[in-house]
Amino acid sequence: MTLHMLELELEPRPLYEWARQIGLTTEDRGYLTHSAMRAAFGRAAPQPFALFGNARNPKIKVLGYAEGGREALLPGLALAEPVLAEIFPEGAIREKVMPPEFPAGAELGFRVECCPVTRCSMPGGKTREKDAFLAACDARPEGGVDRAAVYVAWLAADLARNGAAEMVDGAMQGFRLFAPVRRGDGKGAKGIGRRPRAALTGVLRVRTPDAFSSLLARGVGRHRAFGLGMLLLRPV
Repeated sequence: MTLHMLELELEPRPLYEWARQIGLTTEDRGYLTHSAMRAAFGRAAPQPFALFGNARNPKIKVLGYAEGGREALLPGLALAEPVLAEIFPEGAIREKVMPPEFPAGAELGFRVECCPVTRCSMPGGKTREKDAFLAACDARPEGGVDRAAVYVAWLAADLARNGAAEMVDGAMQGFRLFAPVRRGDGKGAKGIGRRPRAALTGVLRVRTPDAFSSLLARGVGRHRAFGLGMLLLRPV
């Protein structure tokens, strides 16, 4: 599998106009960006992805991983309705090919914004998502649970899935609660309750090259389709 990193610079005005036209009333930029990219590019849309922006640049920068590169996006733009095509200026779509393999033992710095939730059992055999920190508090009613430590341990377990990587060092750089939305049954976007959103950084060590490449392509945690879970790497 050849993994590409795609960079797109979105125009906010047509994005919100398109959302208004189709009845998406949410202001969740992750959901709006996901919806617009899927409408324009279909399965070629990058996922996972991360959003960037600042007060001096009104445009929305997207970085994302995809199996296809820039050329895989252009047919969708050729067919998209005008307002949708205006969101994604063709000249503002860039790409690079990620390394074909990260060797076992390689140490890499990382940053990721993710949703650290776990599945908890409920009466009747059902399960539901729960903030990993709150689940840890339930397991230790005497208290003394550290949110940052819980989220770092949660990420370490996700990195280790299928033997992909091990965490060498990790820290939480930021945390907030957010209310993700999903498309309802013909009723536009709907909220699904508040979830944790944590910015985590650190150093990881690759264990199994193939599994690590799959981890990059998949992302970590839940709500990966809406701007979470993209592992951004750097040398150490």
